[in-house]
Amino acid sequence: MRSRSIRLKITLAFAGAMALVLTALGAYVFVETRAQLDESVNDNLEVRIADLAGRDGEEGVLDQPLDPEDSFAQVVDSAGEVQLSTEQVGGGAVVSRPGSYDLDEVEGIDGRARVLATSLGDGNLAVAGASLEDRDASVRNLLLLLAIGGPAALALAALAGYWVAGKALEPLARGYERERRFVDDASHELRTPLALHKTELELALRYAEDESALRAAIESGVEEVDRLAQLADDLLVVARSGPEGLALRTEWLDTAELLDTVATRFGSRVRSAHRSIVVSAEPEVAVEADRLRIEQALTNLVENAIRHGAGRIELSAERSAAGVRLHVRDEGSGFDEAFRERAFERFSRKDAARGRGGAGLGLAIVKTIAAAHGGEARIAPPNGPGADVWIELPASA
Repeated sequence: MRSRSIRLKITLAFAGAMALVLTALGAYVFVETRAQLDESVNDNLEVRIADLAGRDGEEGVLDQPLDPEDSFAQVVDSAGEVQLSTEQVGGGAVVSRPGSYDLDEVEGIDGRARVLATSLGDGNLAVAGASLEDRDASVRNLLLLLAIGGPAALALAALAGYWVAGKALEPLARGYERERRFVDDASHELRTPLALHKTELELALRYAEDESALRAAIESGVEEVDRLAQLADDLLVVARSGPEGLALRTEWLDTAELLDTVATRFGSRVRSAHRSIVVSAEPEVAVEADRLRIEQALTNLVENAIRHGAGRIELSAERSAAGVRLHVRDEGSGFDEAFRERAFERFSRKDAARGRGGAGLGLAIVKTIAAAHGGEARIAPPNGPGADVWIELPASA
């Protein structure tokens, strides 16, 4: 609804601007066209006046124009008597003094007429006139065209503006909706550990005299605080994955050493779960990347393998057509088809129930970190038991 309101406001503003432009353009065209038509009529009258000046002193009937209802000419003496005249205006003088006149009616001429009268050297008056019927018809037609075409052009421009505004706002609307969902999901995720933390504190108060119960409540509270801190860090990474991406400090990393570091970090946890973690990397495979971020991505993948997988966890590195591919494999049940399609989405979890499990940001962060390096994260299609999640990075950032 909000984007629709913004779209309508943009369209109205665009339509208002176009109305001003079309009005100004229409006024200019109308005034300029009318001026050119008037100039054409005046030029023709001046040519006829020049012709009359050459025939000053003659008497009788002037040659008729091709269309006698369109123009006329006269030579009038100082006493107001007509010396020369075209036949259609009769024997009386149309005007008796110099000047330019627009007359509503002239005998023998259709419609209004424009008359130009110029004094000759001997005191006679040369008079030429032309009908304004064609000129007036052209002006009326132009005015009608502008009156119809202007609003039609404005309507088309408004529709085009509405369409363009919609196309321009689509990414913004999608981004707004995506961020709104992100805030809703983040609020949901934060609400659960906060509620649990409050419960643990209330239990601590209730069993303040029971040392073992108090210790258990405090330990559980600390666990929830750790979860909140991890969730805050994860949300920060996701929030920074905007158009500018994550800030990276890249360096050349030996993939074998990188994987050994991650495997060592999880050694005790894996052994306590009666599982194993091994590293298998091709020799002399290096990648230019941000160590902190790549370790974070691999840590998330190993964490997933510990929580949701089974058996041995294998970390490996290999060259690929696009650069270097880092795998984390396990021997568990793997990803089902429905979940694999949305596994890298924010807050996406196989179990939709919101409990003490992960927030569903681990794989989303892996994808964000891979994209920040110009790479990608994928889940390999099922090929036997277990899961195979990999990060592919260009060899050089």
